[in-house]
Amino acid sequence: MNITTEQLANRQVAVVVQLDDEQVNKALQQAARKIGQRYVVPGYRKGKAPYAAVVRMVGKDALYEQVAEDMADATYRQMLEQSGLDPVAPGVMEDVTFEPFTYRFVLPLEPEVSLGDYRSVRVERTPVVVSDDEVDAELLKLQQEQTDWLPVADDAGAAYGDLLTISIAGHAGDEEIIEDSALDLVLEKDSVDLPPGLEAHLEGATVGSHLVVDITYPEDSPSDFAGQQAHFEIDVLSIKRKDLPKLDDSFAPLIGDFNTVDDLKAHLRQELIKNGQEEADELYLNTVVEEMLKVASIEYPPALVEDSANRLFESEKQRIRSFGIEMNDYLRIMQKTEASLRKELLGQAELRLQFDLMLAELIVAEKLKVEDAEIEDYAAKILDSTPDASDDMREFFQSDLGRRTIELELVQRQALKRIIAIGAGEAPDLPAEEPADPASSEAETQPAAA
Repeated sequence: MNITTEQLANRQVAVVVQLDDEQVNKALQQAARKIGQRYVVPGYRKGKAPYAAVVRMVGKDALYEQVAEDMADATYRQMLEQSGLDPVAPGVMEDVTFEPFTYRFVLPLEPEVSLGDYRSVRVERTPVVVSDDEVDAELLKLQQEQTDWLPVADDAGAAYGDLLTISIAGHAGDEEIIEDSALDLVLEKDSVDLPPGLEAHLEGATVGSHLVVDITYPEDSPSDFAGQQAHFEIDVLSIKRKDLPKLDDSFAPLIGDFNTVDDLKAHLRQELIKNGQEEADELYLNTVVEEMLKVASIEYPPALVEDSANRLFESEKQRIRSFGIEMNDYLRIMQKTEASLRKELLGQAELRLQFDLMLAELIVAEKLKVEDAEIEDYAAKILDSTPDASDDMREFFQSDLGRRTIELELVQRQALKRIIAIGAGEAPDLPAEEPADPASSEAETQPAAA
């Protein structure tokens, strides 16, 4: 077996394996016997035809194809052993030639990552500011949550935002559209709960009103009645309007442990700042990562992008399933195919791969590590917060795999915080390299005893 290699772009290597003539001839003989046992060769009993007769019947190329199929796996394994190559994923057989008999494999190699001058990256931070209007908007939401619906005066007309109870019957020709003797709805413009345009006829109606309305569904309506004329008869049974509680100090205790509205406002402001800071930190982190990727050099084989895309697709499938929707139904609703969705996810998958590779290298460069006590504390907190934790879960956290999983989670958190600190110019200096032990260095330089 003769092996030659060719370095390709994107961390791939092409390996051409030429088999020895003796090995090929032996394999051809075995292939002929296999074909002779499978088929009847004219003039010979099954399994008794000589090599030349089998070649005349099926052609030598057919034997070569059988040999290529039979020897591919064994040749690939032997090639890895002899070449010392260690692919990061299974290689691909790209081509086979018969004379001489060669395989051409393409192997994906480990990625190469150089962070470049990543510690020089700086991104300006924008402080989180919460305006009085934002606080007032949150306060209004709380008021609305405490709102009661109260009946309006008998002569008061319905307005948008009111809660109506109506009796409604509608037909398009002989086909029923809707029939409900007590339909509750909040009157809104362009309401999805009513046929198109019907809400405008309800605005201004009073309790006891009887409305007769004819409308024509738009031609582009998604309804089954698109383009048809419809007849509706409606009785307004009741109209209720929101009664917002007064925004005084008596309101604050309704929400929580607050004595005054000012106390409540101060709390809302702090919550808005906290939530805003979390969003700002995530945006800031993404921006710093983008800048770090610009100064980094990251090479990786296409096989890793494909693997990242497959994992992202499976994650998306699980996310969709969590809403009670199967992937096939989701694709049909979105008018997509699995192939088109995978293509959409490819760019996102490649960015995630680049980020993962950069993060792993940064952890090493920044000498980040997790102490055993941190791992134990983290596992204890999870178990304490899960009273019904199973024995399997407890055993997992005590296992080597469980501890490594926690260690990876914690060290990645450290890395994300360090990225933010670097971007803001607040990262601590890297620890100095430990000097080599002079004694051991001297020992290494001493000649061996004769």
